[in-house]
Amino acid sequence: MKKLALFGKEYIDTILFVDGVNGGETNDCNKVVRTRGGLYNFSEVTLPTFEATPLTSGLKKAYIISDSSLSKRTSFVLNLKESILSSGICNKINDECDWLHVCYLDDIECHKDVLGITIPYSLDFCTDKSRQPYLEALKRSTIVFDSRERKQLYIDIIIDTPIILHDEFGFEIIKNGKIIFKRDIQPIEGLNVNGAGDMYAANFIKNYEEFGLFKSATMAMIDTTNILVKKENS
Repeated sequence: MKKLALFGKEYIDTILFVDGVNGGETNDCNKVVRTRGGLYNFSEVTLPTFEATPLTSGLKKAYIISDSSLSKRTSFVLNLKESILSSGICNKINDECDWLHVCYLDDIECHKDVLGITIPYSLDFCTDKSRQPYLEALKRSTIVFDSRERKQLYIDIIIDTPIILHDEFGFEIIKNGKIIFKRDIQPIEGLNVNGAGDMYAANFIKNYEEFGLFKSATMAMIDTTNILVKKENS
């Protein structure tokens, strides 16, 4: 069994489930759920060949509007404690783990500390900040994940590392500034997509060694959709 380290802030999510938002008016809310988010969304995915170990540093509260009418989520976050990837944590990861996934690099105040990682690692992002400050970490990474809604942030990121940009319509893979592969999917209305990006990354990582880049990206798209549908129907 291989060891997967998951590094990121402790997320405490408060999720409001709605069927549409009428700005400036009083809106009905179907339910409110309080749960742990971020890297803990990986628990939604079965990882047959990996033992996942959460390594949290820092604390953040997220208030999320999950709009089923658009299958979209909108987050408001409150940063309570900084996240530091210390040399001690880096050494532990390098010595004891086979892969590191970071949720989320733009959430880590001392993000350059990830350069101390010597094992394969993947990166995910959660904001629309410029990606230029993270360029060296992006270059050294094995895979980069992000929402396709933030595609414009990668116009000037010309790197050999594959960048997988995904959304409810599918995904595309960019390498050295060019799209090298893409797949589409028919969006399913009425889904709660909170945590979908983390589930996509988990589904990709579990298959990458066996099936490679293109097939793993496609399988992750299908598997993540299936998880979201199952959660909606449960």
